[in-house]
Amino acid sequence: MSGFAALNMQEQGTAARPRLLVIDDEAGIRTLVRRVGRQAGFEVQEAGAAVELRASLQQAQDVIALDLAMPDIDGIEVIRELAHAGCKARLILISGFDRRVLDTAARLAAGLGLNLRGALPKPFSVTDLLALLRAEQQAPGGSIARLEVTAGELRRALDAGELVVHFQPQVEFADGSWRGVEALVRWQHPRHGLIQPAAFIPLAQTEEFAIPVTQRVLELALAGYSDLLDTAGFDGALAINIPGSALSDVHFPEHVVERIAARGIAHRHMVFEVTETSLANQPTVAADILARLRIKGFNLSIDDFGTGYSSLESLHRLPFTELKIDMQFVQAAETDGVARAIVENSIELAKQLGMKVIAEGVQTAGQWRWLKARGCHLAQGYLVSRPLPAADLRAWGGAWRPPANE
Repeated sequence: MSGFAALNMQEQGTAARPRLLVIDDEAGIRTLVRRVGRQAGFEVQEAGAAVELRASLQQAQDVIALDLAMPDIDGIEVIRELAHAGCKARLILISGFDRRVLDTAARLAAGLGLNLRGALPKPFSVTDLLALLRAEQQAPGGSIARLEVTAGELRRALDAGELVVHFQPQVEFADGSWRGVEALVRWQHPRHGLIQPAAFIPLAQTEEFAIPVTQRVLELALAGYSDLLDTAGFDGALAINIPGSALSDVHFPEHVVERIAARGIAHRHMVFEVTETSLANQPTVAADILARLRIKGFNLSIDDFGTGYSSLESLHRLPFTELKIDMQFVQAAETDGVARAIVENSIELAKQLGMKVIAEGVQTAGQWRWLKARGCHLAQGYLVSRPLPAADLRAWGGAWRPPANE
């Protein structure tokens, strides 16, 4: 069995610590990542050449930190091989090339189905690397749950009511006021606890599950939103994602109207988010569904703006009311000129088209101030709040304060 293929194997039992593999030909970088990785609770292995890499991959890895520039096998080749082997490890890319090369490699990795978790330009901040690695410690006890979710398990979860919805607040840059929430699905597993969507969303978006999962999320989101209206003094928007595979059901708008009527929720408070890539498979049917949602008074948001291949075409041919700037541009804009130009021009474009613009992934006070100065309307991200159960939002709303102006 090749080293790459070994990544598909599940280890027997539970490892004491999650494994981090550092692939970089610079010994100094490997030493730095090793020290930070150990601080974050990882067992760390290193590879500086292809021979060492393949030997290290004989053991299953939880996280791989990969440098794009290697002397005998470059990072793109490694990405291709990992994708071919069906690698389930989380991937962090590192590169001394300019940001555009790093972003291209990141999009390639994501497009090939790898679990991309971040991209760090050299020289990178120890704080940024530590934050990425600590974010990977998702399971109790400091280990990363390696879950292979099957169709049978997801069917059982739907039948047993194990899917739940958490809500991430959206706030106004101008005054910090609470203006909306995005409904985000989670899986409350009886054995594994709260499973994050990365473990099951790819399966949930397949043809078999897309419509039933979307309908269940809609029901849960409307129930939680109704509670917010009743108990938290909230009257903002509710945003719900529509996967591309659910945009094949021409009766979806009528289903939405029926469910919302039962709750007495105003159509203008509802926002349906779609990504550019989700529109590619059946563009005519998607246009039918989205146009009728707008006719019925709902709002539409183009999510992850700038990450697809036809952003401007989508804005031109579909009746979007909101533009949501992808977090990779938001988080890089302070230090990267290309990302900064993309964000600034996206904000200006949205304004010229009469659209509301939302920045997702806002994590720092510096990002908040920079976006506010450029006239962005709404912020969403961990600086504001992580996704919370509806019952916790009232307390969050009472404690939330926007960053002070410098």
